[in-house]
Amino acid sequence: MKLISILFVLFFSHTGWAGNWAFQGGLGMTEGAANLALDLDYKSRPRQNIGAYFQLGTEKTGVREQFWSLGADIKVFFGPKGWRLYLAPGFGVTSFTLNNGESETTLGTLMKVGTLHQLSRDLFFGLEYLMYFNWFAEDAPAGFQVMNATLRIEF
Repeated sequence: MKLISILFVLFFSHTGWAGNWAFQGGLGMTEGAANLALDLDYKSRPRQNIGAYFQLGTEKTGVREQFWSLGADIKVFFGPKGWRLYLAPGFGVTSFTLNNGESETTLGTLMKVGTLHQLSRDLFFGLEYLMYFNWFAEDAPAGFQVMNATLRIEF
């Protein structure tokens, strides 16, 4: 317990809290099914964030399988003042609940493409398009695309 406390203090004293973290949440509809997206990012460089993501997609019977995806990505930002455009390659684990009721878990890459408009110093609103690619599971879809409206808060 003592070691965990020391590591915790060293980590947060090194990284600091102010302005280095961001939370991004998203909601959307794809193929008639709802999507929920959650991202937690750490600003590793002025225009680059590393972070973790979680995506959840509801089922649309006969059209799309239910899925959840968890993994890591690197966001690279660019664009004019007041706007942030980003590309975010990543890697993750995705689990599908197939239309026949079976579950399939797979590994794969992803690419996020997004745009954010700055509403205030720490608040952004935008759109994000996610493309996920299945590497191993034969029964699961080879890939899927998700579009979400996002809200980003930096702290």
